[in-house]
Amino acid sequence: MKVAIPTNDKIKIAPSVIDCKGFLVYEIDDHNLVDYEFREQTQDLIPKESAIVSLLSDCNSMICTKIEPSIKDNFKSSNKQILRTLEENAKKALINLMCRV
Repeated sequence: MKVAIPTNDKIKIAPSVIDCKGFLVYEIDDHNLVDYEFREQTQDLIPKESAIVSLLSDCNSMICTKIEPSIKDNFKSSNKQILRTLEENAKKALINLMCRV
């Protein structure tokens, strides 16, 4: 399972999915972290919603604090799960998810 988290600094969850600098993408297998990477969002691609869905096409879900309705609709229509969190730290949010799965 691959999980994307929007971020501006590779530490905290970004307040905006559309305007974030990129996404931390974590691969989880059987409650273990297998791999991770940072995928930078190209800011000049329009429409941004389609570019984000394409950038995260191999991800199963996204953890975010809030999500713009246009991204939410695009992500859900691609059969991807959106997980909302109050956590600000990306790694802590991922650990919380791993404990629930």
